[in-house]
Amino acid sequence: MSSALPFTKARIRRAVKGAESAGMQVRRVTINADGSITIDGMDGIQPALDQQGAPQLATSWDDV
Repeated sequence: MSSALPFTKARIRRAVKGAESAGMQVRRVTINADGSITIDGMDGIQPALDQQGAPQLATSWDDV
């Protein structure tokens, strides 16, 4: 028989909100088998940009 999971959406939301208020950019949230929540931050990793967020290339040397 399985038991209830020891984490809730509210606990995850509070953990992420707390990490963000401390200045961390949250990259990934992991729920461990024991119910603990692990939050991984960006730590200098540049997020991948899609085509809309890609920087524009210079069209001439005057733009550099």
